[in-house]
Amino acid sequence: MLDHCAAIHLAPHRDWSTRCGEIVRGTGMGESCLFLGVDDIARRVRKTPVQFLIISYKTDAADIEQAIAEVRHHRETGVRFMPIIVFSRDSSAATAVHFLKMGCDDIITFPCTLDYLAERLSNQLGRRIDYVHAGDYFGLDRPNLREGDEEDIVERFTVQRDPVHGIKILSQSKKPTRHAG
Repeated sequence: MLDHCAAIHLAPHRDWSTRCGEIVRGTGMGESCLFLGVDDIARRVRKTPVQFLIISYKTDAADIEQAIAEVRHHRETGVRFMPIIVFSRDSSAATAVHFLKMGCDDIITFPCTLDYLAERLSNQLGRRIDYVHAGDYFGLDRPNLREGDEEDIVERFTVQRDPVHGIKILSQSKKPTRHAG
């Protein structure tokens, strides 16, 4: 399945990006390229319906936050719900929560085997995944990650990523708006 997908890597320098490309190609990923912005990802969706945004933990925090926000709030489904994966050397719960709160789908701690990496990446494909938009949070539906309560949820989505047919929204519900009266 990964052979029909692409990895777009966001890294602090070209050497890391080159190494990331070598690693993800070792999992069977079909294509690997540099992050050139969200508009570039949107153009690529037509050719490669499922793309992974792979982020190095060494990337500047502001660049990570900006890229994730632009992806998660993009108008195109194939961009908005693309898997966002962080490659990290820190396996602490605090690091995982930090990146998940930003809207990442998974944090993979290195070093790890290529088989393990391929399995974790493949877990992003073919299954139902729930997302919520609640206040500033847009990401996986994990109540312990977002501030506030159920009343803060603006939208819920259930999506499925298929490497051949793309990312489909299986269900979507918006919170009814209240009219002053």
